[in-house]
Order: sequence, then C-alpha cells, then structure tokens
Amino acid sequence: MLRKLIEGLTDLLLPHPPVCVLCGVRRKQVASLCPLCRNMIESYRCEPVCKLCGRYLLPYPGAEDIFSDRCPECSSGGSWPFAAARSAGAYEGLLKEAVRQLKYYNARWMVGPLAGLLAELYSGEECFAGAEIIVAVPMTVKKQRQRGYNQAELLAQELGKIIKLPVQSAVVKVIDTPSQVGLSRSEREANLSGVFNLAGSDLRGKKIVVVDDIFTTGSTLAAVARTLTVGGAGEIVGLTLAAGRYK
Repeated sequence: MLRKLIEGLTDLLLPHPPVCVLCGVRRKQVASLCPLCRNMIESYRCEPVCKLCGRYLLPYPGAEDIFSDRCPECSSGGSWPFAAARSAGAYEGLLKEAVRQLKYYNARWMVGPLAGLLAELYSGEECFAGAEIIVAVPMTVKKQRQRGYNQAELLAQELGKIIKLPVQSAVVKVIDTPSQVGLSRSEREANLSGVFNLAGSDLRGKKIVVVDDIFTTGSTLAAVARTLTVGGAGEIVGLTLAAGRYK
C-alpha cells in the first residue's frame, strides 16, 4: 500500500514527459507515436499473418508467395479454443522493449498509448466485430501483489474505456506457473493445465475479447479460452500488443 502511494505521488509530482511510447523521442502529446514508429506499426499491418493464431509468417520461407493464409501449424490441423488472435506488431525491437518496460519495470505511463494501439487494431480487424466483453489474462493474487499490478488488466481497462466495452474479471488464476520462456507449446500447455478457474460472470453465448501483452505459442490464451468456454462463452478472440514470428 505504501509503495503504491509513493508511486502515485511520484507520478503526480514528476509526470512523465511527452515522448513517443516506443522510441522515447520527445513529442507534443504523450499518447502519440513519432513518425518513424508510426510507420513501423503500419508496416506490421501489411505483413502476412496467420488467419487463426495471428503470428507473423515472415521470415518463414516462401511466406510471401504461399497461397494459404494460415501458418503451417494451423494449416496442418492444429486446433484452438479461440476463433482468432491478432497483435499490434511483432515481438521484437522497440515494441518488445516497450512490452518489457510495462511488464517488468513499472512503466504504467505507457498503458494509455499502448492501449490506443490495441484500439486501432480492434477497429480495423473484422474478427472483433460484435464483441461484447473484454477479459484480461489474470495473474494470481500473490503474483499481482508482488508486482503491484497486472499489465494485461491495465491494458484491458484502458481499452474498454476507448472502445466502450465492459471489462469483466471472468477468470482467475489460482496456481502460479514457472517461467514459460523457452518452452514449447506442448510444454506450456502442460504448465498451464488447471491454473485458471471461472469467477462467476454470466458469459452465456457472449463474444469475448481476451487481452494479454504477448502471444508466443498461444498456450496462455488457449488455456483462458478453454476456461471461458466451460462457462458458456460464445466466440473468443485474442488481442495482444505483440506476437511472435512463426519459426
């Protein structure tokens, strides 16, 4: 509680200067991207992505010339408990560093600008049409107390304000999991087995947007989606700041 009070006073007395949220160059408005970073985000939207999982296909050999709109994993019969997933850009370079700063270094001033990127993506992708609820990927109570915040929840709350959708805590995480870094999809799925529970919201037939910071193998989003499906949810789509490139 004391730490949060000190952080709040620091933000009030020493507000973050108006800079580009990705590269740090000074801007007139905090929520704006510099021209170079804006071009970078726009270039990601021109890249081929898997229609289902949303991972970036380049530099997968022949991705620019393939006729399929799915990555090899999804086109070979791999199934997901969600209808689609999309991200604002690839998990690399400046976007990767921005996600890391938000996630690990208490850079909560980034939430507004980064949620703005999610809102742009939401408005431009057909898969999100008709969504009724936003759900953030949860953390355990213990982990959230240690970190002081859940970056996915902060993004979801800000996104909800922008696109005028309610945010519900429909899922809780009841078991802390070891680090997922470097694990395969099957290893991550085993890691996440039984760690999410429903929180009692009425989800019957509703289309839900699940918000997280990163999509790597898709195991976390899939685990949350399965839990929501048990609760009677209709279509589920994922929305993240960054996604990996198919390898």
